[in-house]
Amino acid sequence: MDRKALESALVPFSEFCKKKGYPVRDTCLQEAYPGDSSSSFILEVKADWVDNMDCSSALDILIDAMWETMDENIRKNIFSISVFDSNEDLHCATANVARETAH
Repeated sequence: MDRKALESALVPFSEFCKKKGYPVRDTCLQEAYPGDSSSSFILEVKADWVDNMDCSSALDILIDAMWETMDENIRKNIFSISVFDSNEDLHCATANVARETAH
């Protein structure tokens, strides 16, 4: 999938998170396999609210937002999510997001 199409899907994702009370400060796509932009991507999310939350709760919120705002084709191209806290330290990460059970 085209990287621009994936990046455009992050706009409604970010808006949905904000609407639900979980604003993201920044999102970024990194190649899961550096140098291969035709493969899966890692979705990096920076959010201050994760400071006060355990990893599984933060990921539940973000994965729910993906399912609400992204179609299956887009989700299949996101291999994992990496969540960064207010200090921009890695808070947590998950793999195989697209394979999560449908809600």
